[in-house]
Amino acid sequence: MRDQILSSERRAQSILEAWQRLDLGSLEAELTLAGYDCAEADAATSGEQERMELLGVIALRVLQGLPNLRDARDPDPSLETCFRLLDHLVKTGSRAPD
Repeated sequence: MRDQILSSERRAQSILEAWQRLDLGSLEAELTLAGYDCAEADAATSGEQERMELLGVIALRVLQGLPNLRDARDPDPSLETCFRLLDHLVKTGSRAPD
């Protein structure tokens, strides 16, 4: 099981990739999928469950701020924090424990 990437890590990585490409359509789709993933998560561990819950909150917050990003206004500083948290999920989740 060591090579299995955590669902939270995979989804967080997809969101970050869309953000880095500045592809707001893909970003919205990935954030929406994250919301579905979190609602339907059947995490194997309590740690992954917590990560999925955090991912769900982050996805919702970024979706709420998406109109400001589309209008090219200055993004809410809390969105910057959200993307840092997503990066943290990717870096700390690297692989599921045995």
